[in-house]
Parts: sequence; structure tokens; C-alpha cells
Amino acid sequence: MANNIQIFCKLENTAENGEAVTAKIKGLGSWARVSTSFWYIDSALTASEARDQIAPLLKTDDCLFVVNASTGQAAWKGLSDKVPAFVKSHWNS
Repeated sequence: MANNIQIFCKLENTAENGEAVTAKIKGLGSWARVSTSFWYIDSALTASEARDQIAPLLKTDDCLFVVNASTGQAAWKGLSDKVPAFVKSHWNS
């Protein structure tokens, strides 16, 4: 099943891992780069699977937020402690 995956990925130092992260995101499926840090991917992957593909390439201060707009699921890495708690308490799927 194709999923509408939206990826926000903020890299603190793109010189370190920007090319690798970009290549990984592009490899997840058909893609459009909406802005510097935001991507739309047509992919068979879930939000968690997409996150798990990208996460090993992230550095300590990078952050990643992935939404599957087809299912209403989200996955993330590198967010401050307050953000996941807020998202979980307000998320409507």
C-alpha cells in the first residue's frame, strides 16, 4: 500500500551528513522536496519504518519528525522531551 509520508528533518550541520540523509530520504520512494527541511514521499513504508531508515544517519543535535498522512501515525527522533509528550496528548488520528 502506498503511504503519504511527510518528513521534517532538521540537520544542525549539513556538511557532516546532509548528502547521506538526502540520499536516504530520496530512496524511500517517489519524492518531492517541499522546502529545505520538508519532504513529501509516496512510499510503501510506515512512518516508523521511514524514521528507522533515516535515524542512523542523524547526529546528536539533529531532529526528525515523520508523519504518515494516510494513516495518521507519526514517528520521530531527536526532539526535546516536551515535544513528544505534547504531540501524544494532542494527536488526533
